[in-house]
Amino acid sequence: MDDEMEVFELDLVVEFAFAAKKFIYAEGGPLICYDCDEVLAYLADNGFDYDEAIEYMDSQMEGARFVWTHDIDFDVQAPKKPNLTLVH
Repeated sequence: MDDEMEVFELDLVVEFAFAAKKFIYAEGGPLICYDCDEVLAYLADNGFDYDEAIEYMDSQMEGARFVWTHDIDFDVQAPKKPNLTLVH
């Protein structure tokens, strides 16, 4: 077993560190994933309107390697009847 530990650097934007939830491996090294909704809520609590918040986020993240994560809400309903047929 290899006892060497992989060491890498992450571009952490300290002001938004509370919203850093995960990281992913990408070409050129790992990227921190920030929860966009949490950052927007934080900025709204600090008096920013939506457009100001987006502009501020862009300015604070300039030069950093990162990913914004967004929740998705699919309105998926299960079929009421089986949708697979077994054929012999």
